[in-house]
Amino acid sequence: MLSEFAQARWSTAAATYDGALAEGLKPAPDAILLRARILLKLDEKKAVPFLLAHRFEHAPLRERATRSMYLGMAYARMRDFAEADRHFSEAASHAGDARFRSELAYQRARRHLLHGDTLGAWHWHEAASADRSLAGRIRSEQLRSFILAQEERYVDQARSVVAVLDAIGNKRDDFLEEWCTCVHTLAVLARELPLFDFAERAQRELDAGEAWPDDFRTSWFQALKAVGWCKALQGDSLNAFRYLRRAQSVAPSVVWTAMVHLDRAHFARTIREEQWADNEVAAAEEIAASIDWEATGGEERVALLLLAESVSPIDPARGTFYVARYSNLGAVRSNLHHFAFDHRMEALAAYATGIVKRANGNATAAEESFRTAWTIFDRIGYAWRAGRAALRLFETTGKSRWAHLAEDKFEPYAKSWLADEWRRSMEQPDRDESPRLTPMQERIFRLICAGHSTDAIARELRRSHHTVRNHLKLVFKAFGVNSRSALVAHAARRGLID
Repeated sequence: MLSEFAQARWSTAAATYDGALAEGLKPAPDAILLRARILLKLDEKKAVPFLLAHRFEHAPLRERATRSMYLGMAYARMRDFAEADRHFSEAASHAGDARFRSELAYQRARRHLLHGDTLGAWHWHEAASADRSLAGRIRSEQLRSFILAQEERYVDQARSVVAVLDAIGNKRDDFLEEWCTCVHTLAVLARELPLFDFAERAQRELDAGEAWPDDFRTSWFQALKAVGWCKALQGDSLNAFRYLRRAQSVAPSVVWTAMVHLDRAHFARTIREEQWADNEVAAAEEIAASIDWEATGGEERVALLLLAESVSPIDPARGTFYVARYSNLGAVRSNLHHFAFDHRMEALAAYATGIVKRANGNATAAEESFRTAWTIFDRIGYAWRAGRAALRLFETTGKSRWAHLAEDKFEPYAKSWLADEWRRSMEQPDRDESPRLTPMQERIFRLICAGHSTDAIARELRRSHHTVRNHLKLVFKAFGVNSRSALVAHAARRGLID
């Protein structure tokens, strides 16, 4: 059991303990504590009743102190901070070992992070840093990265994560949990920030390592997917798809599989493979229809936002449905940012909502949503996502300020599709005066000008007559006309058709 725990095979270690218990074996205090530690990692709600069921009256002081510390950890994660503090104080009164005091300080710092108190976390970080063993130094630096994340100092956090990986060095097997956590975190940060050296480091760590433990399967999947995005952001589409294939092969659930389909759809569109993209979106929608979304709780729910972004230009009603479905599910729990008040999710939801509002012809509401996304992404340094929000604001408002801001944010990504998207947007003639149409509205506009009837357009686009009529009304509104003939005449005067 101890060996399995050391290899971060927590579920296997738990099964070993439970199997021995079923055979009538009486566990020793250290085995009970190990089982409690596993519960804290896998099912924290069960940790308190488990620990309360084992009193440890006659156990040595160290075991009793450890039990109190674990109770403090469990109550902190349940947001019962008064009980957490009581048990942490009890643990401190029993503990005389310097390394134990350092670990206790580490756990107290995490408690303050869960409470949103970074000053308290920094206070206990100083105490936790007293242990200068390799394990102590790794733990202290990882704690520092958690605090930096909560302060939204993501570049500094990335440097701290690299410092942990440097400290681990060739002792990956001895610090497997810390290594998996750091590689996962670094890959995601490298995807969001213009940190290409760190992206390469995450890739090297991933490629050098073997299969991750089953309990880290989601982290492994997310790290591979993030490196795929890093490749795409550097203009390397071939390797972007390669890492997405690797991610799909280890996807921990069908929801995450749907996410890969949506990523592939996005990348396919960047290389103008529209049919491929449509097929990927269709596969994702088929999976989404079978999912019990209430049973999910993590970042896999973002698939609903990606679905909304993907389908809104073609069918705004479906996009509206997916955004509403996401909003009704409540808060997302991110295992990567477990200790941070993570505003990234709020920004992702705002961006997707803006796409949907714009597709529905509500430019004012779309602008408000894109502004929210811009403000958050810009503040936390997520440059390319801020740039996308700025570009959408330019397309929605026509204000050149947003075009310049998008250009600035995209500057590190000159080889990616982002730069191409910006250039295409700038190349449109009379941008400040031209109506702003969604891709579906643009297609309908072109077909109307070519003389197609509403029924013919519905057949061509494989949409209902009602859907086409709704889009057509939005096209009329965008051009300020009330009929097909007026639309064609207006477009001809403006030189928008041949």
